[in-house]
Amino acid sequence: GDNTIYGGDMALETITATNKSVTLTAIGAVTDAYNNTTDNFSLGNGNLTISTSSGNIGATGSGTGYLDVNTTGQIDLSATSFWASIYINSTGSSTDIGTVTAGSAALDNGVFELASAGDITQSGVITSYYLLVTGSGAVNLSTQENIIVMLNASSAVGDFSFDNGNNNITINGAINTSSNGNITLD
Repeated sequence: GDNTIYGGDMALETITATNKSVTLTAIGAVTDAYNNTTDNFSLGNGNLTISTSSGNIGATGSGTGYLDVNTTGQIDLSATSFWASIYINSTGSSTDIGTVTAGSAALDNGVFELASAGDITQSGVITSYYLLVTGSGAVNLSTQENIIVMLNASSAVGDFSFDNGNNNITINGAINTSSNGNITLD
């Protein structure tokens, strides 16, 4: 069956559960034990849910400190402490972002950074003060009304689309697309 893991701070090496879902519930931070680019999660098409009430998901956002996730299943993330940060490097062929919450209250300076080896889609709302997306495929974050204050410099190979509902947003840097991709901000 599926796997559920509970704990305090979690420093992860590799969790393999091919085509099964994994849920991690931590009191503290969830980080990459070796601070490398080896997959921390190898799930096939299994879903991943990570939540923490008093720490970050991923390390410092320095590139190698991201949690490396290889799944085409849905990824749900929740880091609900003040200034909480979430850093994910999705190494699968596509990325389905479910519900993401970074920060302890509506828009209190949470950070969500996502890098992906393929196309990015979403099936849940992203709530974070800062958002930075680096896609190696098309980025479609327009199927939900997200709640973001600042969209940092982001990129896609192909189209980049984003919906922030009726919420104000500040664009902090260029949004780049290669192959003459379209940029759509709602």
